[in-house]
Amino acid sequence: MRPWPTLTATGPARQRELPVQRDGRSYWWHLVGVPVGEPGEKIGVLLTARDITQVKRYQEQLIQAQKMESVGKLAGGVAHEINTPLGIILGYAQLLQEDETPDPEQLSQDL
Repeated sequence: MRPWPTLTATGPARQRELPVQRDGRSYWWHLVGVPVGEPGEKIGVLLTARDITQVKRYQEQLIQAQKMESVGKLAGGVAHEINTPLGIILGYAQLLQEDETPDPEQLSQDL
């Protein structure tokens, strides 16, 4: 597979990240293609390739960590939004219990 079918002699250098499957494993390559020759006359193409598989893995781990951080913030916000009214309800219930006489009436048992 050719990375750039239309790399021209006068065009700029091109970069591309290319996924490759080999021996049942996935690799990532960073390719840079530079036309070589005088303007308007291409003699050849200088192509360099660098294995960036580890960099891609780190990027995926970073994205996953950012997702988990977002979920954690969301869960913390939801917990705060639920705990605030529950704390108020609990406080009023405790005040009502202190004012209520300890008898077996339904109101006292409900509180």
